[in-house]
Amino acid sequence: MSASRTLADGTLDEEPEVLYHYTSLESACKILETNKLRASRVYLLNDASEVEYGADIVSECLDSGSEIPEALRMLFRRGPNGEASEFIRTIRRFRFHVFCLSRNPDSLSQWRAYGKSGGGVAIGFKKDHLHKISAAGQPNHPFRIIYDKKDQLTALLEPLAIVKDISERISPTSPSQVNFWIQAFSEFALIAFKFKNPAFREEEEWRLFWTNDAPVQFRIGSDGKILIPYIETEFSRDAVCKIVQGPFARPEVGESSLKEFLLAQNYDHVEVTASGIPLRAL
Repeated sequence: MSASRTLADGTLDEEPEVLYHYTSLESACKILETNKLRASRVYLLNDASEVEYGADIVSECLDSGSEIPEALRMLFRRGPNGEASEFIRTIRRFRFHVFCLSRNPDSLSQWRAYGKSGGGVAIGFKKDHLHKISAAGQPNHPFRIIYDKKDQLTALLEPLAIVKDISERISPTSPSQVNFWIQAFSEFALIAFKFKNPAFREEEEWRLFWTNDAPVQFRIGSDGKILIPYIETEFSRDAVCKIVQGPFARPEVGESSLKEFLLAQNYDHVEVTASGIPLRAL
């Protein structure tokens, strides 16, 4: 049975048992043939502004706490003319990588943005298998994206209280002070990656996150204009349980060949279904 949590509006949000990665049929075949996921550099996602949105929420929360040292607030605060914060400039240099999924197996917005405009597929991964996927020996950190502003501020309460408590007790001359602020910065950075504008709520996104120095490769971005650094990480075949064919995937003629492909790659246990979204909606 799925676990659940209470949202800011008091409703229960059931934990998903399966999370879906929307992609083109070509990319899906590569993923399933190699048993490897591609996690892309976080600041070079399709919409880089989503990272800045999270940083702005953290900055707002830090500025509301009078006990928070100004040095930490300044890391997340934009410049006087809206320039990128020190946090944003820093993560542009860091090797943070994410692999994006959705709890929704048949999302119109996901098909449009990531599923080859409805001609791709959504690969369903068992959620309880995802934490086992590591890169260069480092486990990933799976987390759900938080869209509601109240939930975002609530997520910041505990780390903010911890920072306040320790900053009041730690001596300015303590050798451990630098390490503490580095750790505080990293904690708030990870939280910032969990926040996204409420306008994207329909995506129902989850992410796998890595911070290590696994070997980096490069691919051309979807716009054909930039190179996207990424890392590869291996998963077990039993982590995959479903494949959803997009609205334009012609399941009436393609389902048999897809099942034959899955059988050849030892994925005969995977369930194949078709999208229920009508073509006119795309």
